[in-house]
Amino acid sequence: MKNPLFGEATQAFRDGKYASALTQFENLDKNGSCCDMVHYYIAQCYHHLNQIKGAQMHYQWVTMYSQDSQLRNYSQQ
Repeated sequence: MKNPLFGEATQAFRDGKYASALTQFENLDKNGSCCDMVHYYIAQCYHHLNQIKGAQMHYQWVTMYSQDSQLRNYSQQ
C-alpha cells in the first residue's frame, strides 16, 4: 500500500505502540483504505492488546476476503 499513513501506522506497530497503531489502521479502514493488510494489522493490534474478540473478527475478515493465500493462512493460526 502506497498511502503514507499506512507507513506511519506500520511504524507505530513495529515500535510496539499498538493502541496508537490500532487507531491509525482503523482510520485508514474508515477512510477508504480498506484492504486485507489493514485488517490483518488491526487484528494484530487487538491481539497484542489482549482484545481477542476484536482480533478474531478481523482475522476472519482476512480469511474470508483476502486474495493472498499466505495472509489468509497467517490469519487462521
